Amino acid sequence: MALFNKEDINFVAIDLETATHLRSSICQIGITEVVNGEPQTPKSWLVQPEGNIYDSINIGIHGITPEDTKNSPTF
Repeated sequence: MALFNKEDINFVAIDLETATHLRSSICQIGITEVVNGEPQTPKSWLVQPEGNIYDSINIGIHGITPEDTKNSPTF
């Protein structure tokens, strides 16, 4: 017996990627809406963090580089 129906699952998921260890160094924002338990088409936007400065460990995690965001809007 299920505790909930698939049709009852509706939410928006937000994902932020950062360029450095600072939470304010956002370099990408992604959102996905889930309607009736089904993910909808995800959307994402690149953002140029302050100074367009990246830590190599963060690049290794998400693959976003200063070159990718050099012409992106700031937050």
